Amino acid sequence: MGGEDVDLSHRLYLVGVTAQSSLGRAVVYHLDHPVREADDGDESLTQIKQQKLDTTIAYCRNGMDKWLD
Repeated sequence: MGGEDVDLSHRLYLVGVTAQSSLGRAVVYHLDHPVREADDGDESLTQIKQQKLDTTIAYCRNGMDKWLD
């Protein structure tokens, strides 16, 4: 999973959302893009990803709320 996927899935896990399979029940489209290896030598991204996984904060201050007013 990419960084955005890990961040979103971790935040959902923190608020009690459990994963369910949609195999055979949903159509999924994925935009093709260059793939980054999990360990491509970029230490700053590795550290950011680990910090996100270590947190227990599920709320994103710079999230969708700013567009819902």
